[in-house]
Amino acid sequence: MVVIAMKIRSICSILVALSLSAGVFAQKKVSPVKLDGMIRLANKERLEVGDAAPIRVRLMHTGGTSGNSPAKVTVVVTTPTGATLNQGTRDVQVPFNEYGESNFDFLFPVAGTYKATATATGENGSKWIGSFTFTTFAKKTTGDKGSIASTLETGTYEAKVDVRMPSGSTVSHILSLTYSKGPHSNLTIKGWMAPAKGDGYHFQINGTWDGVSRNQTLSSHGTDGSDHKCDISLVMNLRASNSLTSAITITSKSTPQIMNQAVFIKK
Repeated sequence: MVVIAMKIRSICSILVALSLSAGVFAQKKVSPVKLDGMIRLANKERLEVGDAAPIRVRLMHTGGTSGNSPAKVTVVVTTPTGATLNQGTRDVQVPFNEYGESNFDFLFPVAGTYKATATATGENGSKWIGSFTFTTFAKKTTGDKGSIASTLETGTYEAKVDVRMPSGSTVSHILSLTYSKGPHSNLTIKGWMAPAKGDGYHFQINGTWDGVSRNQTLSSHGTDGSDHKCDISLVMNLRASNSLTSAITITSKSTPQIMNQAVFIKK
């Protein structure tokens, strides 16, 4: 009986050791928390001096566990001269594998191009940084805010677009469109999109505009930083005789759909 009891205790000790080893092994397989995000203007098409701009930060995390992960988010807005206009910081609970939203409102004292940068710091020192630029216009004196012009001036229009690449990095791109007089009342459009520096998306864009309609859609084929084929769609909206807005969609077989907003200003 003593021998049997000793054998039972020995077997129990082995099982406990195996259980503890399995637990340690499982813990080792848990990957560290990784943050990912986006920063954009929320529900605002045109900004004028004195407007409050709702800047939206969207964050999610992967790795760790499937629950929410705590993080601290700071948004800094710089003026056209590069000075810090304002900043806001808040603690957020970041969802697992899906985006949660936080909005920051800022007022803009002068017309020009501003830059908003978001920095999120989470568990285990995880960090995400994103930024984008946008334009604030002088306030109209007619009281007709955001009215649509009936025609578009010919010339070259450019926008700076911060595009999140399939790798997760954000690359600044220049998108340029040149409108010139074509046959009848149409405008001929020729343009391109390319990274400001480094690897990114490359597109050559062609199309026409009837010169009167408020909006149009352009589409083209191009390549990404690895020379993989991809498509771009621009849904253009006429805001004034010398400015445009656009919803930009980039798709490819190997990556999810990427969407951006841009404001085109005549050079």
